[in-house]
Amino acid sequence: MKKWLFCLFILFFSCGSHAIECHLDNFWGATRVDSPVGDIFIPAAQPNGSILYVSPRYRLKIYCFSSVNYSEGIFVYPQPDHSKRIGSGISIGLVYWETDHPDFGVGAARFYASADTTFCGNQVDRHCVYMWADFSFYLKKTGDITMPYNGTDTFSLFQLDGVNGLNSQASSFQLLITGLSKIRVADCSTSVSVTPPAIDFGSLPAWSATLGQLIARKNMNISVSKNAACGAKFGVDYRFVTPSDPSLASNSLSLKNGAGISMNNAATWTYLNFNQFYDFGRLDGFVVSKDFTVDMLSTGAAKAGNFSENLVFEINYK
Repeated sequence: MKKWLFCLFILFFSCGSHAIECHLDNFWGATRVDSPVGDIFIPAAQPNGSILYVSPRYRLKIYCFSSVNYSEGIFVYPQPDHSKRIGSGISIGLVYWETDHPDFGVGAARFYASADTTFCGNQVDRHCVYMWADFSFYLKKTGDITMPYNGTDTFSLFQLDGVNGLNSQASSFQLLITGLSKIRVADCSTSVSVTPPAIDFGSLPAWSATLGQLIARKNMNISVSKNAACGAKFGVDYRFVTPSDPSLASNSLSLKNGAGISMNNAATWTYLNFNQFYDFGRLDGFVVSKDFTVDMLSTGAAKAGNFSENLVFEINYK
């Protein structure tokens, strides 16, 4: 809801809205970020509930302000333009600061962004706040997907705004998803094979505290295949997800024993950043595979005891 200050006996001056505005980085910053999904391929045999696409993770600095003389909370509002809908058989989930908000579409509830404006003393932006927005989104299969794609190509997933409701869509920060019309579905099924499915380093002697010293190395192969009747050609992106530390963006996962685990692409001999997507290859034939090494590297003095960690291998088809 907008609040307007009505001016009496003053001519030639316009009166401004009291609504909150949120911009990227600063007072003059952009009010939208586009997130293109690129090409999305969906094997028709994937069951309902399957994740079809996971976006990159965004961490953006947002500046919110208003001209009122009181503090106001910032909220995340779902799909401000209710006239635009995603195609049938697909839902969208939002992960905001590691909290999952499934089915974050029309009719979903807004939620508090854990930020409030405070007095900042300027004439225009009397109350303001700098905040960080950390989020990603995903597409999930919920039923039969109509082809050709029957939803909108571009729409706003969320808008940041004040407690009193949505401001004009052009004046407060939004995330726009673009390129949804590129979604393809074909009569295919796929499978993933990880060899070995678990890595056991066994008993290890104590190591020095030299940073980056290779303590142990194991080989791993991962292959992605499609069924023989599938004539479609498509690509695969992949990432290694760290459930114990979802915000990890480096190439070392701590074991909390003076060592860390790193995943090495054996073809390029480069360490991969966790939770970041990379190109796996194309399924122009019936199988594509990659070799990796799982390396344990020193991060400090060795600590005795058992240790373990989990990694999740995730893929997007494109």
